[in-house]
Amino acid sequence: MAKIFYLGGGSHARGMLRVVVTLEQLNSLVPLDAVSYLGTAFPEHESEDPITVVHVSVSESAAESALPWATGFSRIHAAPAEFDERLKFLPEPEKPSVNPTQRERRNGLGLIDWLTKNRRTCD
Repeated sequence: MAKIFYLGGGSHARGMLRVVVTLEQLNSLVPLDAVSYLGTAFPEHESEDPITVVHVSVSESAAESALPWATGFSRIHAAPAEFDERLKFLPEPEKPSVNPTQRERRNGLGLIDWLTKNRRTCD
């Protein structure tokens, strides 16, 4: 996952986390030629002009090594308002399918059913 921050622009001088996306989604949002690497430390932003920054951790870049994002912080050459427009068209990540028995276990119905069946056989 990649974390997108907005820096500058008055109340967000220290950075505001805007969105967390997968690296695949990030690739669809931002071409690599529109990114500048800033390093491994959170950037200091002293200008009033807002900027958009992406953070990719070591574990994230290693897990998705086929995607060409550098570990650390990079500046996206798009103002936060422009980046927000791109986010409107971002497709939702695919969720893994869950079979019905897994759903039952998560909400406790499977356990309740098992307990009541067990109780009926014990009586």
